[in-house]
Amino acid sequence: MEKLLNSLRRLMWEKVGIIRSRQGLLSALMQLEKWEERLKDRCRTRRELEVRSMVTVGHLVATAALQREHSLGAHFRSDHPEEFVSGWDRHIQLQAEAPGRALVRRAGVKA
Repeated sequence: MEKLLNSLRRLMWEKVGIIRSRQGLLSALMQLEKWEERLKDRCRTRRELEVRSMVTVGHLVATAALQREHSLGAHFRSDHPEEFVSGWDRHIQLQAEAPGRALVRRAGVKA
């Protein structure tokens, strides 16, 4: 379990960290989906549940980052360095539906 956790940390830093790209995010999502499938029926200990939850959160973060195709604050897309795209003054809301799947909604920002 510790080996997977270390791999998760490395993946999130390298592919979903400060500098992101579509290719890196898609690569991360593919790996996260494999881990989610591997862990879906494995929750015998507290540690296994914690790691499974971290993988789920990683999947949701990568999914949201993929949706926002511009750079904003600490979210920097190397493939989309422009800071603002008209029509993107929205929140991205995610809901985990099943391993490897999330429902994505965009909600307007209230002034």
